[in-house]
Amino acid sequence: MFFRALFASFAIAAAPAAAQVEVGDLGALDPWGLGYLAEGEPSLPSDFWRASVAEDLLPLMNRARTSNLTPVERTLLRRVVLSPGARPGGDKEKDLLAERARIMFDLGEAAAAADLMSRLEQSPTGLNSEEVAADLELALGNEASACEKAESPPNERPFWMKLRTVCFALQDDFDRAALAIELAESQGVADQWLWAAVLAASGESPNRPDARFETGLTLSISAKSQLRPATETATASRPDLAAAIARREAFTPDIRVQSAGAAAESGLIDASEHRAAYEALLGVEGFNPGTALEAAVATASNPDATLDDEGRTLASALATAQGNPARYAAVSRLLKSDLDALEPVDALDRYALRFARASLAAGDAAAATAWAASAAPEEGDEASSVDPFEVAWIEGLAILAGLDRSEAEIAEVGARIAETARGQAREAAAVKLFSPTHRPSRRSYRRSQILRRKSIPPRPVPSTPPR
Repeated sequence: MFFRALFASFAIAAAPAAAQVEVGDLGALDPWGLGYLAEGEPSLPSDFWRASVAEDLLPLMNRARTSNLTPVERTLLRRVVLSPGARPGGDKEKDLLAERARIMFDLGEAAAAADLMSRLEQSPTGLNSEEVAADLELALGNEASACEKAESPPNERPFWMKLRTVCFALQDDFDRAALAIELAESQGVADQWLWAAVLAASGESPNRPDARFETGLTLSISAKSQLRPATETATASRPDLAAAIARREAFTPDIRVQSAGAAAESGLIDASEHRAAYEALLGVEGFNPGTALEAAVATASNPDATLDDEGRTLASALATAQGNPARYAAVSRLLKSDLDALEPVDALDRYALRFARASLAAGDAAAATAWAASAAPEEGDEASSVDPFEVAWIEGLAILAGLDRSEAEIAEVGARIAETARGQAREAAAVKLFSPTHRPSRRSYRRSQILRRKSIPPRPVPSTPPR
């Protein structure tokens, strides 16, 4: 519901603007004027919350999902909370700012959340700006910076006692670590897992606990002690911590690969960083692929692999990611360089539509169209098993994604979509593709109108993809 309420405004308002990483032009003392988008990343207009009041926005923000998001939902939500803007009206502005920080944190934008919280009178429940900042430094491997904060903490909350203990262990000063544990316990701070992990780092304990990755504290001491997770698929529940694990060579390659997948799905690492984790895994002596994705990367890296082996393993890896839009997009980006190394030849025709969808998910509309054209049956070939609607559908999506085509070519694709859309679901999907209410830009709006010239009568649009 939150995304539906915002999407219409976002589609109109999300024109490119100068991204802010510090205080925007709206006033240094106004937390609403703080922007945290990367340089060059499109920002929402400063009047996005115009005519809104905090009392209306707060329930929406409270209900906003921050996990299991599609790439579009995540992009939308990030821009909503990371863009600077004029403050909305109402009496619950402090609550709304706290929710803004909480959503940032949940999305994996811990640094932005910590900075915003440091400027607020009211922080989100369970979060403290100094603790979040220090914990993030530890997760990123900036141990000196994090431990410097522990030397003169702002208070004696349990976090700082645990941080001091971990810092001593990271410095191999286990005598002071033991004293820190005694002091913490005398103050009523008990964390048996953490104490056991510190002891494991000293090499004096035969009973090693399972690795844990829920905070920078647990992540860093797990790395120091070379602990293994309880399950092979364990990774951090927070996407920013998953990204930190993926980048840190202190973790074994299999743990880095698991975390890289989660971080890539959240958009916190790029394809090259995702690939680096897999390259490290391939370099492990005696490595044997255990998943379809590992097999695809290994095959693509094997100079003796046949064209059919490459096509088959890539198609299999993409198939396993279907059903989860964020995972599919992450896997498509990871395998993009391998798809680029192939050419749409007859030997790969059976995989062509799958490669076309992956290219589109990876943001390459031209490659998507080339693979779709390779799959298209020749005129008069009634024996072909290729679905002509799917070929036209991919070409239509590529056009709306920005592929340069003449008006005549756009109209021809629209005609083929209309002619091959059989059944209510496909007809409705075609109408949705043509609809100006789903346009991502003015250019795509114009293209949708050209497509619509050959459109079919409107029907209710279902939430499921066309079949």
